[in-house]
Amino acid sequence: MSSQNQPDIIRLNFHSSTLPIDLVHDSPYDPNTGRRLAVAGLIQYDGKYLLAKRLPGPKPTSGKWEFPGGKVEPGESDRQALIREIQEEFSVTIKTGPHLATSYTASNYIIKLYRAYLNSPDLQLHVHTDHVWIRHISNALDYDLTPATRDLAITTILKRIELT
Repeated sequence: MSSQNQPDIIRLNFHSSTLPIDLVHDSPYDPNTGRRLAVAGLIQYDGKYLLAKRLPGPKPTSGKWEFPGGKVEPGESDRQALIREIQEEFSVTIKTGPHLATSYTASNYIIKLYRAYLNSPDLQLHVHTDHVWIRHISNALDYDLTPATRDLAITTILKRIELT
């Protein structure tokens, strides 16, 4: 760590842009906040939205429900990371839509929620134990959500974003 309590970073050039990288965690981070970047998808199919249950384990978020997604890797845009994560987690392809909300986690992440569209509901669960399709975003609040997912759901509801 540097003397300013910021992660040690290097700047890599990708496609003529400079991307700050956290050397400790090997992931991009927001230079304004020092937080690592992650993405989540509000994934829609047939008028319903996907929630997935995380695997059990020692982390506080283990076994909780989430809008799926994951960490942004060096050289990826937010949308590229979301497409990759959903392919890895469910073996499906999505089309990404607009950014909907942002959450700041206690574990030093910025998680950006993007709307996404699925062509087929045939999911393979690689890193989740279960999934459900909910009709309204407010229905997500009936589940034991990760704190970030709860924040993203509430923010999306409060913004009164039309998600039909």
